[in-house]
Amino acid sequence: MGRVKANQCPLGMRIFACGAALALLGSLVLPATSLAVALIVNEYNCVSSGRYLDGGDYRDAPDREDTYFKPILDLADDGVLNDSNNGRIEGNGGNWIELVVVEDHLDLRGWELRWAETDATGVQTPAFDPWYGDPSIEQGIIAFSPTSAVWADLRAGTIITISERDFIDVDTDWDGGGDDRNFTDGLDPGEADVTIDLSTDTSYDPAGNDWWIHVSSRQEQLAANPLITTVTNVDGDAPGDFSVGPDDWQLSVYNLGGTLDFGPIGEDITDFGNFPGGLSDSEAARLEADPGPGLDNDNYDDVTSTTFSQPNEWGGVFQDFTGIRPTTVTLTSVGSGNWSAPTTWDDGTLTPTAETETVVLGSHTVQVTADGSASSLSINGPAAAVVVSPSRTLTVGRDVELASGSLGFYPAGTLDVGRNFIMSRNTMMLFFLDAASYPVNPGDPMVAVAGNAELYNSTTLALSAEMLSGPLGDLNARDWGPKPLTIVSAVGQLTGTFTNVMTDPAGPHLGYGVFYEGMSYTSNTAVMDLFQAAPGDTNGNHYINGIDIQNILAANKFGIDVDADWSEGDFDGNARVNGIDIQAILAANLFGLPDPYAAADSSEPAEGVLDLVVVPGEGVYLDTKGLTVNSYVLTSTAGVFTGEPAANLGLFKEDSDSRVSGSFAFTLNGEHFLGNIVGPEFPARGGPVDLYEDLYLTYTVDGAKGTYEARLIVVPEPGTLTMLAAVVVAALLAVVRRRRRS
Repeated sequence: MGRVKANQCPLGMRIFACGAALALLGSLVLPATSLAVALIVNEYNCVSSGRYLDGGDYRDAPDREDTYFKPILDLADDGVLNDSNNGRIEGNGGNWIELVVVEDHLDLRGWELRWAETDATGVQTPAFDPWYGDPSIEQGIIAFSPTSAVWADLRAGTIITISERDFIDVDTDWDGGGDDRNFTDGLDPGEADVTIDLSTDTSYDPAGNDWWIHVSSRQEQLAANPLITTVTNVDGDAPGDFSVGPDDWQLSVYNLGGTLDFGPIGEDITDFGNFPGGLSDSEAARLEADPGPGLDNDNYDDVTSTTFSQPNEWGGVFQDFTGIRPTTVTLTSVGSGNWSAPTTWDDGTLTPTAETETVVLGSHTVQVTADGSASSLSINGPAAAVVVSPSRTLTVGRDVELASGSLGFYPAGTLDVGRNFIMSRNTMMLFFLDAASYPVNPGDPMVAVAGNAELYNSTTLALSAEMLSGPLGDLNARDWGPKPLTIVSAVGQLTGTFTNVMTDPAGPHLGYGVFYEGMSYTSNTAVMDLFQAAPGDTNGNHYINGIDIQNILAANKFGIDVDADWSEGDFDGNARVNGIDIQAILAANLFGLPDPYAAADSSEPAEGVLDLVVVPGEGVYLDTKGLTVNSYVLTSTAGVFTGEPAANLGLFKEDSDSRVSGSFAFTLNGEHFLGNIVGPEFPARGGPVDLYEDLYLTYTVDGAKGTYEARLIVVPEPGTLTMLAAVVVAALLAVVRRRRRS
């Protein structure tokens, strides 16, 4: 085993290893049928602690080594044994397993490696049975994370190694007798001459010819979201431990549904045993065939040399992975067009996929109108551009390099980069801002980079607000304040900044109270700082005060049918300034605050309801019912205010057939007579307009947030009152008569 346990009688194993049986190399045991699977075992190590490949001493077999460890040790010729044994270390790396993916785009999340050592019985007390069916047998499970993206899409030909240890210290000095060196067990501090790094490494890039993923099980147990977890019933084992050993060890691979995918592979498996020599504690096991979906038990053998993380080698033959590894296709643009159109690319029949290296040249503009993908993307032309359409995502598995040209994004268009993102000098990133597509989570980046992002000098970020159709939030719900927009986010490092930032329209105000306030950078993000102003903040300085009122008055567009924008007092986006806009200022209840306002509520809502009383022939009254009101807007859809001029209050007043309003610079507590503003042609009853349906009054309360609706009371005309009284009298007489009859 990778480590000798006290309850396993290592002496007996040593006697076996040194006997004549060691020379008999038998086949490892698999079910006798050909395998059509997704994940196979390629190699595993059974060398125990204190032993070496093919021997108990370093000198026993100078040519038995692991090819991965050899260049790390990098030992000079010692004059006794040549360099061929430099990769020969005590324990041969401990417990480790090597797997190969043979099904392309394999999702390994939630899969399990189930192992058992059926001739080893050093189990915990009380014993438990992780999977094998016999709790007296040493066994365990190595489980792949059910959620990690690392395992979500593995390419055929990927090599996965799993080791217990994350670092192996090696003492390369000879012992006193001159027989042993390269010790790894029980070293004292300061004895290590070389450290072999076996920590988790997922910098896997098949398109860049990096096909290896390595995971240390003990290291992963310390991670917040471990890539693998282990469980074992072996006495003394801790989280992250597992066993690989010579005591009839076996391994099976189970998929997410709990179905056997591969195996069992191992020694002396019931019904499949044809392994006369056995596996000793100085050996390993390997596949001696090209990996693929069709294998049988004759393809495996016990061996005395290993090639950790690399294709296996035996008798001068190397494993060939070309039969299962996907090939890379390069597509280069031949003109402007759609990303998904074959005519855009030089091949003329293919379109980019996750396996395609993609190049856009010259002055070609390629539009991503549906979600697209590529292995890599290079934009390299003075006017070359890739533009992502609204709500579409371009996913690039490896690097994106903007060597020259531009990269554009319509609202909610995004780019996901699997490795590194590079913007060279004199390149541009352009995006369009739209309120409807402003992200629910502002931290969601426009460009998400799994590796590093590099922004060289003289790069430009351009923002266009021509598609902006409203504020970045519901102002009625008080959704104002900072609105950061993450442009680039890198899991690794972000280096450099955008040298130039351009906005259209030029200047800080982009429209609808949205203001550009600059860029913020961290070690891995580039964020555009946008601010959504509250109604009344005409200049976006986070205050609402007399300067804003002065700006509205200076624009001289209140109550006039001419176009206006936010800076001139249009806060509801209808391009006009009227009483509704001024009322919105008071409803925000932020005017005159000494400190910058925030998105949080600044007050409680008011209680009570104002009455709007309409008395035909006399006029219209406001009755605040104890409230202190500082604005009102009375609207008539039918335009009934054709009577006398309104007696409005405040600084901002309106008096038209359709609207009567007063706002700012007044407070009202009690009754106020607006005048006989309803024309005589609109009686309360029987006229062409139902005043109950037509009239609508909103108001604000001093010191309270929000806009409120008034209660409408229409007093019947005198003739109507006489008729109603006659009806009531007649009804009472009828009741009296009926009572008399009874």
